[in-house]
Amino acid sequence: MGSASGEMWQRSGREIETDYTKAGNPLRALASLSPPLPVLHLCQLQPQEPAWTLQEQFAASHGWFHAHRLHAHGHFAAFEIPEEMAWLIEAFVAD
Repeated sequence: MGSASGEMWQRSGREIETDYTKAGNPLRALASLSPPLPVLHLCQLQPQEPAWTLQEQFAASHGWFHAHRLHAHGHFAAFEIPEEMAWLIEAFVAD
């Protein structure tokens, strides 16, 4: 990611903005899929963060959505806790 050009980052921002304009937010976009697809969201949100509460509430009302809070400190959990991430993904796929 660090080697991506400024132009690529700008394009990413525009695409994300376009998607938010269309769907409102990622959870709303997922909820509009028919049929719904199994989703595993691995994130580093803290329990007190409103965004984590939204993840939990959404999972409770949408059986196909699963959120797992990672115990990582940085933004790149794949580098920080690769074994845990691999195990979670493999278990999800096996399910």
